[in-house]
Amino acid sequence: MGGGWAVKYHKQKDVVFCMFGDGATNIGAFHESLNMAKVFHLPVVWFCINNRYGMGTPVEAASAVADIYKKACAYDMESIQIDGMDLREVMLHTSEIVEKTRHDSEPRFIEALCYRFKGHSVVDPDKYRSAEDKEKFRKADPIVAFEHELEKSGLADEEYFKNLRQEIDAEVREIIQYADESPDPKVDDLYKYVYADQWENRPELKSEPV
Repeated sequence: MGGGWAVKYHKQKDVVFCMFGDGATNIGAFHESLNMAKVFHLPVVWFCINNRYGMGTPVEAASAVADIYKKACAYDMESIQIDGMDLREVMLHTSEIVEKTRHDSEPRFIEALCYRFKGHSVVDPDKYRSAEDKEKFRKADPIVAFEHELEKSGLADEEYFKNLRQEIDAEVREIIQYADESPDPKVDDLYKYVYADQWENRPELKSEPV
């Protein structure tokens, strides 16, 4: 929302892209934001990643409207539902919506239907979903599906993907090592990047070591 205000205030042609999960659509701030964005014609694209579960609760058990995109209709906002497991469909429809919003500065809403392959967090045993359900969606893994599509079209082969996996693995290991070896943050940096520069040095924001 704030980004949308800034873009409109500075008369820019940028678009704010806001991503969130299905569970977030059940709180008041979600509806307030959509209403304000529409009332003030802010260039915001709301992108809801509906992985069918809000933590451990199925969408149908937490929301009176299971098709999340329909919630945006209450604010007279263009909204669509797409297959979030299809890379081409996501790219095509998302780019179309973004360009529309860039052109007329009207907010729009996208609901991408997908699936969360693991629990909500590392401490979630994920016992609320059946093995059959998880296996069904595993077969539709968008990364694997697009990999097969690239191979079929001749744009990539197994050797390419093998090298790519090795590069990714090395990069992740390097990042983990960097995090492990980095010093702990300083107490004085608690408000860094939270306030604008002119507020950063206010005495009342200084934290005393405990």
